[in-house]
Amino acid sequence: MTTPPDSGAVTILPRSKSCDVHSGVARIVTKTPSLASEAPVTGAFRLIFASVLCLMHSLPSIGQVSPQFSLDDFRWQYRILLVFAPDPEDVDYVKVMDRVRQTKRDFDDRDMLMVEVVGVTVRVADSLDVSPPAAEQLRVGFSVSVDDFQVLLIGKDGGVKARSGSPHVLPEIYALIDTMPMRRLEMKRRE
Repeated sequence: MTTPPDSGAVTILPRSKSCDVHSGVARIVTKTPSLASEAPVTGAFRLIFASVLCLMHSLPSIGQVSPQFSLDDFRWQYRILLVFAPDPEDVDYVKVMDRVRQTKRDFDDRDMLMVEVVGVTVRVADSLDVSPPAAEQLRVGFSVSVDDFQVLLIGKDGGVKARSGSPHVLPEIYALIDTMPMRRLEMKRRE
């Protein structure tokens, strides 16, 4: 269903891994082969139209996190400390981050992973990971507004084990983890 480069047509092809514009032909990714169609365009409009279509098809679907990130990727591997803050200068956020740094050995010993949702960014283990749609989905999914500070403990099974609006919650979270059957087995294995 490829159109010759000089025909001036935009071709929408069945799903592939790329979206490119070359020689006046745009190959656009779709999920449904039945959406494949051709539409003639001319001149500069061809490049603008193709670029917009490429952008539209590269964005995640509504309600879908960027394919590079999902909390489910960490299930059964880590307990997630999910920290929400309105901005990096938030006093409570700074306090909890300082506390995590001070107790890094305890944090790591409990197989914990830090996921920070600060403003519209998401950081996983101190590295910038994903974009605003993921931050928004996490906020909606865990009922945390953009102006709120919250700390959640997500268990290895993916369930919410604790939720607090206090930056001083880390000792209680460590104590809670230590009461969990899976943690007790981990401690026995490490002895």
